[in-house]
Amino acid sequence: MDRIMEIKNKVHISEWSDMVRACRSSGLTVQQWCNSNGINIKTYYYRLRKVREALCEDAHDIVQIPINSVNAVSATSSIKINAGNLNVELPDTIPAATLRSVIEVLKC
Repeated sequence: MDRIMEIKNKVHISEWSDMVRACRSSGLTVQQWCNSNGINIKTYYYRLRKVREALCEDAHDIVQIPINSVNAVSATSSIKINAGNLNVELPDTIPAATLRSVIEVLKC
């Protein structure tokens, strides 16, 4: 029975992801889009939260982050971040904005 619920949940997440994409690409505000599509705005935000949670659960794969001005990581000057089973090593010259992006990804 758990397998059925898991599949059902994945189908919902897929449908809700499509809904969020449609809303965002419509050019309308969330309220306008929800009114046009007969969706309660609270339902929209509930589904958005569930999609984000699902993405965070799957986001523990390798994530490529573009770094323009950084070369190889130096063994003597680096920032090391350990989050569970994930170990990240970055040069201490990494731009602050990129470091913030890395930290945001790791929060999931």
